[in-house]
Amino acid sequence: MRILWIAVSLVVASLFVLPVVTAAAETVPPGPRDEGVEPGERLDVLVERIRFENARRHSLEASFVQLKESALLLEPLRAEGEFSYEAPDKARWEYHSPDPISLVIDGQEMLTWYRDLGLVERYQVGRHSEKVLDYLGASSSIGTL
Repeated sequence: MRILWIAVSLVVASLFVLPVVTAAAETVPPGPRDEGVEPGERLDVLVERIRFENARRHSLEASFVQLKESALLLEPLRAEGEFSYEAPDKARWEYHSPDPISLVIDGQEMLTWYRDLGLVERYQVGRHSEKVLDYLGASSSIGTL
């Protein structure tokens, strides 16, 4: 099953729209639309800028639209919600549609709350929380994007 995160473009765009406050000694790499960046260089420049910003950020919040595609589905399944991340091992997904679900990873534990069913599932992820975050796409490592 392939997952497409449309909200990623909004998060990436916010890296270049929001003002950046840096120390005098810190050199901010160029953005992909900066003057002098050739079209063939834009992807490499974007990845380098994301790595730079990723190293400086300790938390992130974004709204998202998630599309799941599968040979078993007639059309992509669309979900909408909000995502929050706090380094190194806290993440929260709040799905508003189609089904209200909250998924929270807080260090050693993962909770899934099916709000319409009143059901909570609790899992001990222990020292594997980083792998769970990688799998769910919330790793602090740019390599998993």
